[in-house]
Amino acid sequence: MTVALRASHPAGVLLCAGALLAALAEFGQVWYYPAPEPGAELARAFGGAFRMALWLAASAAVLTHLLGRGPHPILRVLGPFVPFLLWGSAVAGFWSIDRTAGIRALSFWSLAACLAVAAASDADPRTLARGIAVALLAIVAASLAIAMLDPAAGVMAYGDAVAVRGLFPHKNAFGWFCALGIVWSVGTRRWLGPALAVAVAGTMAAGLLASGSRTAAATLPVVGAYALAVGLCQRAFPDGARGALAVAVLGALAALAVAVAAPLLIDGVGREATFTGRTDVWRHYLAYLHDRPLTGYGTGILSTDTALNRAIGAAVPGHETQSLRSPHSLYIGLASETGLVGVACFVAAHAWLALVAPFRRLSPWSRTAGALSVAILLAGITEMRDGFLPGTATLLLIVARTVSFRPGRDSPRR
Repeated sequence: MTVALRASHPAGVLLCAGALLAALAEFGQVWYYPAPEPGAELARAFGGAFRMALWLAASAAVLTHLLGRGPHPILRVLGPFVPFLLWGSAVAGFWSIDRTAGIRALSFWSLAACLAVAAASDADPRTLARGIAVALLAIVAASLAIAMLDPAAGVMAYGDAVAVRGLFPHKNAFGWFCALGIVWSVGTRRWLGPALAVAVAGTMAAGLLASGSRTAAATLPVVGAYALAVGLCQRAFPDGARGALAVAVLGALAALAVAVAAPLLIDGVGREATFTGRTDVWRHYLAYLHDRPLTGYGTGILSTDTALNRAIGAAVPGHETQSLRSPHSLYIGLASETGLVGVACFVAAHAWLALVAPFRRLSPWSRTAGALSVAILLAGITEMRDGFLPGTATLLLIVARTVSFRPGRDSPRR
């Protein structure tokens, strides 16, 4: 093995890090979107060339990692997702109405996830945490600057109000990105240092408020409560099994309380009972895609911009002019793509990361990965993100989980 092919070689680390930052931008939908003509869609200039360069760099980075370390680190990190990916592959191969969409979605998910593992396996944890934090900070700061300097491109109308979208196609995408930045800056604050952690969290909070994304804002108190509960249970119980059970029980009780108080909570945050018309969208998609409850209609058919996705979204009553391409629910989307089995595999993977993994390895990185899993599961109620199309949250989660396996003072529980 030559030095040039070693993943730990500086050139290899730089290649992985650069590709990872590009992937965070790609899957976060970060770009400059000039104001479109009336009735036209947002366009990404040179988006295709950027995507091609990203996949070439990601392929080279993953190949370098495999030649230097073999497949074991990737399999260990991505183990919880294996049933989800295997079932998605089975659906794509045997029952899908669009195999091309399934192959594309699974290939992109696998390559992006392997890239995150490769980038986090050898990079210095402090440099990695700070590099990602600075990138997130720069993107959000630039988004706020564009909203002030070029309002036609950085601001969008939303009902009777206006909201900042910055370098994102929609204000909800911007708000979600900001919420993830807060989770990252708090979870990795030990490596960021107080000044950078406060700068990142403060800028993200400003962006979240400017976006007006209630879904993104609603995830943060839950994620904070989760992180607090995990920390308390880690200290209160001498074995991981009891700690995990305690977090699960606390989570179930909190979910029950929220369900009982849901009408008051919805009214308190100014939400409609229809979640801004989402319940109409859910019913419409379910009416089309309800005859295959176990297998679904095909991996990736709603996660990506397919002809079926466009056709169903364009026919939602009352939303025909909005060019919808999503059921606005990760669970409805996954059930339609890969059936209830796929939903169960997905939820089980994130439940493991949130409830079990933090007690197997006592590390802030493991807790951060768990917090991101909780954010994905919660936001998935009203948005379709981080399923078979990996988003920024999935990549950050995998990075944090990869670092949690590395030896250091945050050693695994014996």
